[in-house]
Amino acid sequence: MPRPPKPRNVCRIPGARRYGPCLPGPNDEPQVLLTIDEFEAIRLIDLEGYTQEEAAKQMDVARTTIQRISDLARKKIASAIVNGRFLAIEGGPFRLRGHDFAVNNRPARLKKKILPEKGAKMKRIAMALDAGKTVDHFGHCHTFAIYDVNEGKIEKTESLPNPPHQPGFLPGFLAEQGVDVVITGSIGVNARNMLTAFGIETICGAVGKEDKVISEFLANKLVSNDVFCQGHGLHEHHGPEHHHG
Repeated sequence: MPRPPKPRNVCRIPGARRYGPCLPGPNDEPQVLLTIDEFEAIRLIDLEGYTQEEAAKQMDVARTTIQRISDLARKKIASAIVNGRFLAIEGGPFRLRGHDFAVNNRPARLKKKILPEKGAKMKRIAMALDAGKTVDHFGHCHTFAIYDVNEGKIEKTESLPNPPHQPGFLPGFLAEQGVDVVITGSIGVNARNMLTAFGIETICGAVGKEDKVISEFLANKLVSNDVFCQGHGLHEHHGPEHHHG
């Protein structure tokens, strides 16, 4: 009996686990199953820009193995898209290593600015801004204003540039920065769901200058309207309003 493959290092669990055709109609094709280690290989090489050697080192496999994993993953994704099949992401031989492992093992040429660790009782807020005001599109902001808040008081502030990125990048990037709450004008539903998967709260519908918005947040007066960005295949949706706090 062949020995099962050893677990591969994985630093990020997918925020969404199932994708499929949007058009109505029968679909008798079996779904395509992408394992989580295959997802990780595609994320590292095709999204983050790792070489095969770098990805193999991080996932603790041979270079020939990472090539086989990534080639198979691409064929599965192509089959799902071309043949209109549902794609599920689950299972596979993996061990979840998390944020610290990802930061410590990222190739030097790909290292991003990483904020220092925050205190145990600290809450880290990221506000999406452009010219000192909240933006209408979370992913298109120029900078993130970062606030470290303890017991309702700001202890530290920092400005973090929005790095060049592809779709799906920012939620993981902000999770690596230790962010607990994102404040923005509006956001795509997929990005919001990915932030939630990372344990990050999203406050949508914030409008105005940075100082005004953070003051409302600290006073528990900031209202989230769940305003989703246009252009993501979704209509703007206004869910039940709720106050932060």
